[in-house]
Amino acid sequence: MSYVGETLLRELKDTEIKVAYGIDHNADGIYTDIEIITTEELVDNVDVIVVTAITYFEEIEERLRKKISCPIISFEDILYEV
Repeated sequence: MSYVGETLLRELKDTEIKVAYGIDHNADGIYTDIEIITTEELVDNVDVIVVTAITYFEEIEERLRKKISCPIISFEDILYEV
């Protein structure tokens, strides 16, 4: 998980927002406080996915759209709305 992902996770820790899991293509090599899965393991059981890899948002969104139907938003969009 990237630095941005870890930071977002820390910011959401004591809020009403529940982070179900992280998604990363290198899930096996990542150790963090939450479960990390690959896109192959992805199940459409969440309300929204936030992509923190801003530079690769379109590529990641395209890959995720093939698997799930929930909204996919860029962390960059969240920053601009704040």
